[in-house]
Amino acid sequence: MTFKLLHASVLLACICSALALKVLGHECPKWGYIDKSGKMVIQPFPGGQGPFINGVAQVWTADGSKSQYMDKSGQIIMKPTWQGVQAYGGFGFTEGLAAVNFILPNGSRCGGYIDRSGKFVIEPNFEFATPFSEGLAVVKVKDGKSGYIDKTGKFVIEPQFDMASPFRSGVAFTETGSTEFIACGPKGSVHGGKPGVVRCFDITGKELSKAEAYEKTKLNERSFGLNRDLAVSPNAIIENNGFEDIHPYRENMAAFKKNGLWGFMDSTGKVVIEPQFDRVEDFSDGLAAVHFPESNPGN
Repeated sequence: MTFKLLHASVLLACICSALALKVLGHECPKWGYIDKSGKMVIQPFPGGQGPFINGVAQVWTADGSKSQYMDKSGQIIMKPTWQGVQAYGGFGFTEGLAAVNFILPNGSRCGGYIDRSGKFVIEPNFEFATPFSEGLAVVKVKDGKSGYIDKTGKFVIEPQFDMASPFRSGVAFTETGSTEFIACGPKGSVHGGKPGVVRCFDITGKELSKAEAYEKTKLNERSFGLNRDLAVSPNAIIENNGFEDIHPYRENMAAFKKNGLWGFMDSTGKVVIEPQFDRVEDFSDGLAAVHFPESNPGN
């Protein structure tokens, strides 16, 4: 079984759906961050929390109107000058810039890039912006297609893809025309539809054959986020352990749900953090955002 990336914005995680910002019609709960031993290293506080990237995470106030950047000690290190809009899809700084996405009062979605002073260096003219990797970033435009921009905001590869991976080892994988989907049920994820056409590119925008891309990277599209396989069959894990759901592995850790609560196991399938959270995000930069049930608010 594979886990399909629904869009490049979900690359670092299908990372933001469970943050439940008030932006999406839900009150923000209190989220904290744990390390891989299960220790709470940043105590829970109300607001939205993004994943750590290069030691920095984007976080929000409870109403979603103020975005800030936090280091791994829990200290706020930067408050952007742009405020008063509803932020979502939080990313930290990569290659000197942070992708920021927000919803305007008229409902329009905008994404752009700021520097560490909080100033926009690439204006928020995109539908969605994702982090830079090897000098290029995937952005989604108004018609729903994705392409690649450089740090001046210029398209190096024009938007034409339904899904696109970040560049790694000078290669990116894209897909167009996919009808694949994932539906989550009580016994795990169910997949359907048909795959699209996979195309490969180098950082100049030159199209590569799959053979050229695989030789250049020694990897294939499954390693680039277009598909993510579990190290162990998810069906076997769910059936043999009585799990209700399971996330793809990230940083050799996978979240699993049992008896209504979430915990984490390592790449061998061994439980290393017992189920105790009612919501979790995947590990990123060594930390994972977690939320305790109201009856067990944690430490």
